[in-house]
Amino acid sequence: MDGFSRFRPAFTRSTTADTTTSIELVQNNDTKTATVLETPATYDDQDKPQVIDQGLQRGVQNVELVTQTWSRASLIAVFVNIWLLYFVNYFSSSILYNLVPFVTSSYSSHSLLNVIYIVSNAMTAAMYIPLAKTLDVWGRAEGFAIMVAAATIGLILMATCNGLSMFCAAYVFWNIGTGGMTYCVDVVTADISTLRNRGIAYAFTSSPYIITAFAGAKASEQFYNDISWRWAFG
Repeated sequence: MDGFSRFRPAFTRSTTADTTTSIELVQNNDTKTATVLETPATYDDQDKPQVIDQGLQRGVQNVELVTQTWSRASLIAVFVNIWLLYFVNYFSSSILYNLVPFVTSSYSSHSLLNVIYIVSNAMTAAMYIPLAKTLDVWGRAEGFAIMVAAATIGLILMATCNGLSMFCAAYVFWNIGTGGMTYCVDVVTADISTLRNRGIAYAFTSSPYIITAFAGAKASEQFYNDISWRWAFG
């Protein structure tokens, strides 16, 4: 177990209690003066706040500052929101994957189904490197917002498409957006968790798949039979 002592949290959190303040009153000729002495509190190596390296890119600096100052309640709220985001993404993905074959069949182009998957997966794979740079240079929130916009555009186009070519383009936008959101959330999960607990953090954020693996198929069936496959996207 001593080997774990070599690992340190990615970012440690500090509060305003990091310094101890002592006030010293000196009375001289009926004049009282107060001297405030601030001395740094003592820390173990695990709890010592880290100094932000000014040479880091802005996005990295911002997330280090955030993770050093937020409270336990904020940390819990972040994990709950990450879980909900994964649930929504997995649920919508399950519905879409079950309906895409029916969409291609409605345009009498079912044989082109694999073309849609190949094109969208190739474009999504090419997106991860520039997205990683965006997260470091601009910030986690900015990169996530771009991916949300791409996924939203894809869903709107899929719901209103009038041909297979338009649906293929919409599917590319949606796949880039959802894949990018998942990547951004994985980066944030690594930012807010320690190395020792990172496996548990990823297991928790990925747990919604246990629900959506079964609920998504049933929901897509109801959309196709009772409403329309377009409403499943829009």
